[in-house]
Amino acid sequence: MADQIIQCPFCQGQLSISEELIGREVQCPLCQQILMQTADYPRSCP
Repeated sequence: MADQIIQCPFCQGQLSISEELIGREVQCPLCQQILMQTADYPRSCP
């Protein structure tokens, strides 16, 4: 599967996220914040 390039909403860093991670929580390697990767846009988790 292809990777998606997304922007972290916390640090604005660009991340390469595997399509396999859609719907899962991922951690930004730059700022360590937890994100929820969705099919349309990443959002922060409460």
